[in-house]
Amino acid sequence: MTEQNNPTGDDLADVDARIAEIETQIDELRRQVGGQDEGPQDPEDTAAALTNVEELQGVLEALRQRRERLAGQS
Repeated sequence: MTEQNNPTGDDLADVDARIAEIETQIDELRRQVGGQDEGPQDPEDTAAALTNVEELQGVLEALRQRRERLAGQS
């Protein structure tokens, strides 16, 4: 995704779709960590899931900032 001077509705739609996808991934990872209905989880798996959530939150924030820039240019 390269930044353009004149973003299109497709650019915004692409960013919105990616944001929704990442939000879904974060929710699923949080359910995995929080949902211990099946008993205790392996601490390494829990730590990996939490690390993934943190990384995805960083990507999500960058995408939200990109969306704001694109929306401001249109």
